[in-house]
Amino acid sequence: MTFDTLIIGGGHSGLQQGIALQKQGRSCLIVSTGESPRRFRDPEWSQEVERHRFEDLGGFWLEDRVLGGEFSGTNEGEILNRIFTESRGEKALDAEQFILATGSFYSGGLMADPEHVWEPLFGLDVFFEGGHKDWVRPDFFAPQPFMSFGVLTDAEGRVLRAGRPVLNLLAYGSVVSSRCAR
Repeated sequence: MTFDTLIIGGGHSGLQQGIALQKQGRSCLIVSTGESPRRFRDPEWSQEVERHRFEDLGGFWLEDRVLGGEFSGTNEGEILNRIFTESRGEKALDAEQFILATGSFYSGGLMADPEHVWEPLFGLDVFFEGGHKDWVRPDFFAPQPFMSFGVLTDAEGRVLRAGRPVLNLLAYGSVVSSRCAR
């Protein structure tokens, strides 16, 4: 089945994008690994309520883990052709447009070791500075450097991969670096 838009991540950002697109008449599928960590930070927000709202508008929900995608190149950049998930194996999911809304470190949208930060699904370009000792400040209430880390995008919100835009893959929410072009 092909969708207008496939959203990777069923937390607040992914669901809000899905609801907005469904209201515009676009067919959407959200692929989510399950419960959003936002519930622990914002007890007033309910993923279940937002999911039902999305589905009531005609959206589709798939609880599954995205393993990666297949890309092709053009003169202007790259295209994400399809994604693969854990439960579907070789049966790929296709869409015209993709949205990455996987969150940051707490939900696995970004990964880190003591010296690097990376985006685990597609190997997208990520902004980070220094090593682990530079990522936090001793004052817990001070702005923390790691909070600006994330996927790099161009001025249109398209993610960058090896310095080139992925023309049909946008990023929203806490997976995006605060140091992007937009």
